[in-house]
Amino acid sequence: AAPKTRPTSPPIYIFRVMIFRASPPLKIMTRNMYIGGDVGLVFGAAMTDPGTIADAAQEVWNQIQATNFPERAGALAQEIARNQPHLVGIQEIPLFEIMAGPTGPVMEDLVQDNLAILMAYLAGEPYDVAAVLANTSATFPISLAGLGDVYIRFTDRIAVLVRDDLETGAVTSGNYAAGSSLMGGLLEIKRGWLHVAAEFNGVPYHFVNTHLEVQTFPTIQAGQVAELLESVLHGLDGVTVLMGCLLYTSPSP
Repeated sequence: AAPKTRPTSPPIYIFRVMIFRASPPLKIMTRNMYIGGDVGLVFGAAMTDPGTIADAAQEVWNQIQATNFPERAGALAQEIARNQPHLVGIQEIPLFEIMAGPTGPVMEDLVQDNLAILMAYLAGEPYDVAAVLANTSATFPISLAGLGDVYIRFTDRIAVLVRDDLETGAVTSGNYAAGSSLMGGLLEIKRGWLHVAAEFNGVPYHFVNTHLEVQTFPTIQAGQVAELLESVLHGLDGVTVLMGCLLYTSPSP
């Protein structure tokens, strides 16, 4: 009799399924918070008619109060909380100090610190101030209801906020060498930059936040751009992210 054979089993195929999950993307936000008033009125008076500075400063302060920074800060805090960026670059986040005299003392209960106001709205969210830089600081006479004639010291600033799960490293900052001077050198107009080093998914990052001079002073602005490119940004490894209020129009070739 013929030997019995076993039926042939169908082949068995083994597949290895590998699932790759992409890492969450790096999120970056930049916002110019707007000082709240047309400070060009004050600086224009300083250049043309210093005797009108008090009136110009009063007008600008009235504008600042009308544009209601606390309300705008609440809206930005909601935007940050909703989007959860890893890093936020902020420009025009000033400090306003009311003083009894041109050099002080400061009336602490009347200080308006716009950065502190924003951070109060962000209470409970995972954000810290990584860096803040003071730029132009100037003092002007104004009049306040119930106080009469006082002085206001205005300090323009830029800042960087970071989410607490972003691994940050060195923080550096500086004011540009190119600047402008008004009122015979009594008022120095300064701009600057902040640099925060970080690492994300093993890649080195360099976040640079800046506010350049306005187009009214093209020569100064061009000098700041040159310093930014040749000094601040030059030679950085990894990925460089430039944030800020650049306001720059390249000159015709």
